[in-house]
Amino acid sequence: MDQNSVEKSQSASSSPSVSIASAIVTAVTASASSAATTKITDVSATLNSSASLKNHTSFQSNSSFQAANSTIMSATDSANTSSSSNSSSTHPGSQSLTPSHNQTSHPGTNTTVSTTTKATKAPDSEPPQCSYNVTKHRSVLKFEVNRPGNYNINVFEGRPKTVEKIQVHNSTQNSVWKTEPLKPCTEYSHNVSFIGADGKEIFCNSQANKTKTDKMSKGDVKEKYCIPEHVCYESDWDLSSSISTPDNLPVKRCSNDSKTFCVRPANKNICSDLTITFTSGACVNSSFNFTKSISVDFLNSNEIQQNKSPGLPAKIETDIPKCKNLSVSYTCSEKGKPDDVKQLSELEPFTDYNCTGRISDNNNTTNKTTPPIHFRVDCDLTINNIMNITTNNSIELSWKTTSKNCKEPKLEKLSYDCICQKNGHKQGQTQGQPLKVTGTKLSPEGGTCRITGLDPYKSYTCQVQPKYNNEIRDATGTKVQLETKIGRPGIVRDLTLTVQDHNTIRVTWVKPQTLNGPEVKYRVHLYKAGDKPQEKETWETNYVFTDLSYSTTYNVKVVAFNQRFESPPTTKKADTLYNDKAVIGFLVFLILVIAFVALFFIAYKIYIKKLRKSRNDVNEDMALEAIYVNARPPGWRHKEAR
Repeated sequence: MDQNSVEKSQSASSSPSVSIASAIVTAVTASASSAATTKITDVSATLNSSASLKNHTSFQSNSSFQAANSTIMSATDSANTSSSSNSSSTHPGSQSLTPSHNQTSHPGTNTTVSTTTKATKAPDSEPPQCSYNVTKHRSVLKFEVNRPGNYNINVFEGRPKTVEKIQVHNSTQNSVWKTEPLKPCTEYSHNVSFIGADGKEIFCNSQANKTKTDKMSKGDVKEKYCIPEHVCYESDWDLSSSISTPDNLPVKRCSNDSKTFCVRPANKNICSDLTITFTSGACVNSSFNFTKSISVDFLNSNEIQQNKSPGLPAKIETDIPKCKNLSVSYTCSEKGKPDDVKQLSELEPFTDYNCTGRISDNNNTTNKTTPPIHFRVDCDLTINNIMNITTNNSIELSWKTTSKNCKEPKLEKLSYDCICQKNGHKQGQTQGQPLKVTGTKLSPEGGTCRITGLDPYKSYTCQVQPKYNNEIRDATGTKVQLETKIGRPGIVRDLTLTVQDHNTIRVTWVKPQTLNGPEVKYRVHLYKAGDKPQEKETWETNYVFTDLSYSTTYNVKVVAFNQRFESPPTTKKADTLYNDKAVIGFLVFLILVIAFVALFFIAYKIYIKKLRKSRNDVNEDMALEAIYVNARPPGWRHKEAR
């Protein structure tokens, strides 16, 4: 420690001198030449006793300690007696002091003896005078004022930043306050001001307003355990600006010990030596090192980077330190099944796992584990080479399944559904419900299926849907557009036969409801018993047969033809009518005959009548003659017979 010189005295004759203790005082020694005794309070004891703070001087700090350059003040009163002849100096709240001539440093202590002259009492018209003295004691500064009262004590590092500010109320004469640990080899500025009863601030005199702390030695720093997985060092000095770490590792203060600072080694420092350098402020060639071998116990498992593979077989790579025989072994459990533990090689696709790595050193398990990591692999399934065989009512599919990221293990639990759905845009048909069947798995790499019950000559979208553990999984290349082959058309509907002109038959019908192929044409068959049937083709839905036999029964059959298949036949019978023309001719002939006969009959009647009349005339003539002859006329028997 630097020694402070004895201050000059205002009175050269018999003014008492005041001694300031700059170290921890452990004993009280009375000067043999002193007329009065001096009472010295142990500074170290009062520092940690809240009761002694209440009984002596109270203070408060206006600035919190900053990590780089701040310190929290604690105040300690050193109650010393002051010299007085016949009267004592009093101040509201101050103590009566016993005068003392001088103080000496005790043997065995690092003490600086400093003497100041107490300011003489000024006249009432002059402001009160005050002075203070600063001494160094290892890592702290001690302040002593020469008169009781209220004070502000300010300590600065550099400019204009305040390190500490102490407000002292009702101090006693020669009270001593010390700072918290300061930085080594650092120059601090300081001032002390007296606060009068009117609140006016008067700055006190001092021999110097700057003090430079001493250099720190290696013996001032000791290793100490404070925070797990950290390297910690303790010192009475403020180490916040004195520690240099490799790669700028962060330094933090121990939460339960303000004198201890800790450094957490990086994972790359594991299994190697970590060197921490301590410097003493501005002092040249003042640095020293501490080197510590960093074991696996310092490993920060939360900083371990874990990279999981995107496929199977499952792998998790870690950036653990490159230590000899340091390894990580992972175990995984399925979500919702914590007791079902599996190795990475046993993991299945499309399943959620939580995996944790256990760190081993030379095959000996440590208490270090990696943070849990979520693991899931969704295989990128691709359905390849979909082959098909189609009929008019079925489709047979076969395929191969590949995956880029799931090559092993083989997907034993993979199954397939085959789905075909009719497209609704062909020939006005409506989209139907999909037909679904379960595919036959030939191997983990492929399968086959056959879907039946399809409609002929229809367009279908067919899909091979992979499943794993009976849950549908996404895949590419699963769909194919197919068309069933031509089938048998449906039956023609509403067949109608209409007889016209007695020997003409008009045939009409309605097209089949299902054509099952391209546009159809129709074949109409007409036949009667014993004759060769007539066959006609038409694109229309009607046909007329003419010049048929009268009064004949005909059978008519109509089928639809779609270029490959005929529909089931639709048949019906019809009877032609009589020959109306022949009847009319016969009637005309009959009428003519009847008319001729009638005319002939009439003519005959007329003839007969004339003949009879002629005969009657002859007979009369003969009768007259007979009278005269008296004989019967010829043919009289015939006349009587009538």
